[in-house]
Amino acid sequence: MKLAPRLLPLDADGRPADPAAAAAWDRLARGAGVGALFATPAFASAFVAEFGDRGRLDLLALEDSAGRPRGFAPLMRCRVRRGPTLAPRHDYLAGDVALLRRPGRRMLPLRQASPLLGLEAMAMRAAVLAEPDDEADAWRALPAGFAAARGWDVAVLPVEASRILDLSASAREAGLIALVHPLERPMRAIRRVRPSAEIVAGGSGKFRQNVRRAEKFADTCGWRFETRAGSRVAADYEAFAAVAETSWKEDVAADRAISEAVVVPYAGPQRRFVERLFGSGGPEPVLVTARRGTQIGAAILGARTGPTLTLLLLFQNAEAGRESLGRLVLHRIIDWAAQQGVRTIDMNSNAGWTERYADDAPVLHNLVLLRRDPIGWALAAIGRMRGGLR
Repeated sequence: MKLAPRLLPLDADGRPADPAAAAAWDRLARGAGVGALFATPAFASAFVAEFGDRGRLDLLALEDSAGRPRGFAPLMRCRVRRGPTLAPRHDYLAGDVALLRRPGRRMLPLRQASPLLGLEAMAMRAAVLAEPDDEADAWRALPAGFAAARGWDVAVLPVEASRILDLSASAREAGLIALVHPLERPMRAIRRVRPSAEIVAGGSGKFRQNVRRAEKFADTCGWRFETRAGSRVAADYEAFAAVAETSWKEDVAADRAISEAVVVPYAGPQRRFVERLFGSGGPEPVLVTARRGTQIGAAILGARTGPTLTLLLLFQNAEAGRESLGRLVLHRIIDWAAQQGVRTIDMNSNAGWTERYADDAPVLHNLVLLRRDPIGWALAAIGRMRGGLR
């Protein structure tokens, strides 16, 4: 089925004025699958409230021949500076560059269009919200939606490699130039949710041994694990922020994760965004903490939308590294998901240590779209000659 895009402006609350579109968007959000959290109304509303001054957010409604919305995708436009690849590895949203340790050169001032993306919003890939039967058609309609939107020089969509050919063909059909910036970034998920003990049992002998040691050490040191969901999580917002402050992720000078190029402080915009996201009508928050008395050694926060749990943030006290508490709170949130009948866990991560838990890891690349005009052809030439685009 061929879907047609219609661009809907969002108001100050991140909502479309069209009541039928708003109702359909809300309905689809209740069954959001892997990656689709980033295209839900609650996510868009929190984004507009916290990051709306960095770029404009509108909504693409992907409609059938009768004008019924069958899918939705937020469309973001902002001003950026780009090198010859025209596409970033991390800083998709204006202002994100301040969070990079090694920013690199940024020369070309450009108007960029993209899906809803941003480091502090934990959104690093394109997302479409649609029923499973309509999802492929909704993705195919996306390039035409970008083509119809005005006010951009380059569009960047971090998408799964398996979608590149189909989306490139749709882009050319919509009159756009389509190029690829290889990212080679796996985005991991657990498609068959089961207790963490079963996942561990299927790992290597060394992995199983390390987990046993971590469990024993944590027990000996007096760490206890607590899981909260829904409205009960709000009582722990301060405690979650406190453990975030002790994490190596807060330390610009830290070098604990060699492949990590960003440092995102939780205090400030990210915290406000998270707490808005879980406000009225948002996804269900799930929080697992490792506690010893009043001390919290590690915590992991996830968002449940229907059959899917999306993991958002994991913090561990930098002084508690030996106890592997970060790994152990991950085990507990997996166990909670299995008990609650969650069908899929979107790990929303490419961290190497999570590989042992995932049974699916699609690789992301940046799809770069340009208009067939003098600016587009010039940018395409720069990208091909100097940026390695293909």
